[in-house]
Amino acid sequence: MAKQQITLKARALRLLAAREYSAHDLRARLYAYAREDDDVSALLDWLQAQGFLSDARFSGSFIRKNASRLGTQRIMRELAARGIPTESLVQEKQRLDADEPARAKAVWMKKFGNDPPSAKAWARQVRFMRQRGFSAEAIRYAMRAGGREKDTFMETALEGMDDV
Repeated sequence: MAKQQITLKARALRLLAAREYSAHDLRARLYAYAREDDDVSALLDWLQAQGFLSDARFSGSFIRKNASRLGTQRIMRELAARGIPTESLVQEKQRLDADEPARAKAVWMKKFGNDPPSAKAWARQVRFMRQRGFSAEAIRYAMRAGGREKDTFMETALEGMDDV
């Protein structure tokens, strides 16, 4: 019995039924299955016109999924890598910036929970938080959870880490 070929449109709808995709991500997935006569751009335009594909909906879903563990900078970088223009995310970025210190504190408390004993430990914790995409200001807030006004170890570890 011959195996039936799945059309590109059916494949796209099946992928979108499972989860949200950005147009950039879906295009990359569909090109792997496209034949010479398939017009992937026209299919993506149709999917967007029908409301099946939305970069704004993808962005919202991505932010809801990752905001509790990643900083604003990393979220914006990852969305840009998925083809979402930063200009369209201005409002979301402002909202994420507003609650970033609290999110940073929650991440730091979950991962570390107490003050590091040495400068090396401070530096390791700061690197962890920077890799998660938190700003220097949010890291300072999170690591001052114990009520210290200023800590020399932390300031040394954050030295030279300007926010992009």
